[in-house]
Amino acid sequence: MKAEKLLQQNPKVAKELHEWMFDKLTESFKDFDKDEAFKEYMLAKGVSDDQVHSIVDINPRACFDLLDSHEIIITIHYDKDHNTWHSNYHPDKDALSYSSRIDCEKHALSIGIVELENLLENAKRNEDNRGKDEVSIKTNKSGKD
Repeated sequence: MKAEKLLQQNPKVAKELHEWMFDKLTESFKDFDKDEAFKEYMLAKGVSDDQVHSIVDINPRACFDLLDSHEIIITIHYDKDHNTWHSNYHPDKDALSYSSRIDCEKHALSIGIVELENLLENAKRNEDNRGKDEVSIKTNKSGKD
């Protein structure tokens, strides 16, 4: 699946990827002291949707660190006997093999993105419900105090 469509279907992850990539950009500029004007321009410009899509499509492995930070661990391994690549992220669900590492990484990342979207959605839902519980506890008094 193309990155643009995948991230449209998983907007929370798209936002996380933007923030993560911007953090990486700013982190890389900490030691960059040669051209302050260029540094300021790049920081003001930020990270575009096209840049995020490009990273997901061209270098999916770069996104594995973001998934790692949410304890979604993807590993890729090579089966030299069959000259194929495999992901062990969900081996029971994904027993597919790939002729190239990049194809395997792309597929594994798409699974990881969906998993992270679900994780972020559940966290948001739990946060919303916790707020409702606090409100209902506060308003569940008779007022006879």
